Amino acid sequence: MLVAGAFGLVNRRISASNRTTYTSITRLGISYDIWAQSLTGTIIAVGAPTSAGAVFDQISRSTNGGTTWSLVPYSTTSTTTFQSLAMLNSTTGFACGTLGAIYKTTNAGLNWDSIPAGIPTTASLCKILFVDANTGWVFSKTINPSLPDSATIFKTTNGGVNWVSQKLTGASGSTNNVYGGYFPNATTGYIVNYTPKPYKTTDGGATWTAQTLVDGYSGFLYDIKMFSVDSGYCVGGGGRLYKTVNGGALWDTISVPYRSPSFYCIKGLNMNYFMIAGSTGSCYFTNTGGATWYTDNNSGATNYGGYMLSDGKSFLVGTSSYAFKNTNTPTVIGSELFTGLPTKYELAQNYPNPFNPTTTIAFAMPKQGLVTMKIYDILGREVMRLINNQQFEAGWNKVSMDGSRLSSGVYFYTLNVNGNQIDTKRMVLVK
Repeated sequence: MLVAGAFGLVNRRISASNRTTYTSITRLGISYDIWAQSLTGTIIAVGAPTSAGAVFDQISRSTNGGTTWSLVPYSTTSTTTFQSLAMLNSTTGFACGTLGAIYKTTNAGLNWDSIPAGIPTTASLCKILFVDANTGWVFSKTINPSLPDSATIFKTTNGGVNWVSQKLTGASGSTNNVYGGYFPNATTGYIVNYTPKPYKTTDGGATWTAQTLVDGYSGFLYDIKMFSVDSGYCVGGGGRLYKTVNGGALWDTISVPYRSPSFYCIKGLNMNYFMIAGSTGSCYFTNTGGATWYTDNNSGATNYGGYMLSDGKSFLVGTSSYAFKNTNTPTVIGSELFTGLPTKYELAQNYPNPFNPTTTIAFAMPKQGLVTMKIYDILGREVMRLINNQQFEAGWNKVSMDGSRLSSGVYFYTLNVNGNQIDTKRMVLVK
């Protein structure tokens, strides 16, 4: 008899004394964050204990890209639920969590030492980040009523040796609670909280200014990612995704495939290429800044944390002991499948082809550049200019062509980037 169930369990029973388990599970607790050195190298995942106070399995580690995992025996007493992980490089990093706990590793996650940060045990530290080896922050989503300043932000300037408290300017009560934050540099940073509002600092966290969402959303914001001091995104409940390109003066809504999930994390390479993930297995990729999306649902798990490598490959962790690795990160344009962050300039075949009267043309940009795209007839005469010296970010891009004013026949389209012709392809208009 074969049986299967939750957590991917598969068991076989031939008789009462002959039983076989085919599934090897390292841990059953929820994972909240993950870091990866590469697709085939070291991976570290942190989360909640399977059984608080009885099992100390909050940190797991792989040295072969996730093929096999082992538990890291970091403590035999800590009941901390680790909620965030920040690796400064391939060997040194920090993890934080409930009970005001911060741990540090200097050997790629093989061992972890508790840091006496002086942060109250009532703090539930949900995010830790560093902008360099010395300067970093941790944020708490709970306040300590017994503290005069109700601090939920703590900063270090000496690599975690000492931490000082900071507070949201003008906040009171639960509005001090912070879910996520991001600092592009040591002075400018952003957080999202219970209000829900993004807040911004330009003095390293000493003071903060509340910002406004364009639609007056009243739920929760869970994560924020800035790609520069002025441009970035934040995500939250109700399928919310917001964008700013002017330092938070305006946080505008971006459409997503479905508004039902709560988005708990956002990871990406630039303003065009990123992923968002959250409840009900939701995971969406875009390389067009949200203009188009690829949906990669992972079967019902709630995704709490993720990590994206420099080539766009990504990892996710969440409930039911799941850890997901996406080595393809595709984007679909028409019926064509384009994958990853481009490594070279490329012009794709238009889709559909033949067409009447509209078609879509995709092209790859390994880095930012000025693009011109022209349409020529069979005699070599220019009949249309789809893109005229316009700047595009790195990634796969697409443009639509309307041939309703052209006659049936054969046409050619060329891609020119920074004054250099990349390629020419043939298409057919049939009316």
